[in-house]
Amino acid sequence: MAIRGAQEFGVANGEQAVQFASDLCLQDEDNPVYRNTLAAACARRGNFTRAVYEQKIAIDLFSVKRRNSEEGKAYLERLELYEKGFSYATYCGLIGGIGVRPQHKK
Repeated sequence: MAIRGAQEFGVANGEQAVQFASDLCLQDEDNPVYRNTLAAACARRGNFTRAVYEQKIAIDLFSVKRRNSEEGKAYLERLELYEKGFSYATYCGLIGGIGVRPQHKK
């Protein structure tokens, strides 16, 4: 959803997506959706260290109750992807075509 959201605003490349999401975080640094978007953009650019960092912040911003929601679980799943070196967009088939197996970071 994060990359799709950026694409809706005409931000299709990774560098622009990082800038777009960073600007959102500057507006509201305690918004977990913005942090999640930034994490996805960082992973798309191959910066998995920052993606993991931002995703952990997004998860921490959730209340305990929200962490157990479907959205909270999805955030945890994305964290696992980033820790393994997969971008969310690649994993979902948004980049490289539907059904393309994600490439592991080197």
